[in-house]
Amino acid sequence: MTAVTFDTHAAIERLTKASISAEHAKAMVETFRDAQSQLELATKADLQLFEVKLSADLKVFHAGIEKSMEAMEMRIVKWVGASFLATVTSLFSVLFTR
Repeated sequence: MTAVTFDTHAAIERLTKASISAEHAKAMVETFRDAQSQLELATKADLQLFEVKLSADLKVFHAGIEKSMEAMEMRIVKWVGASFLATVTSLFSVLFTR
């Protein structure tokens, strides 16, 4: 994270030229400076690092999803196969027991 520079003297001068009293201008600039000091701004490098980390996390997440989908597909195949077998068995038992 990086800090943004702020010229307090120039800001006070601009405010006093705009008919704001020196006391008020100083108070406004100090308030702005205090608020600004609490900000955490991201640089391009910060964002690029975040992008790299996020991309790696997404790849891991995607791999987990793929593995879960494969497991779910196998369960579906087993259930469909078992259902088919049960249906065929029932049909044969009905057809050949009469």
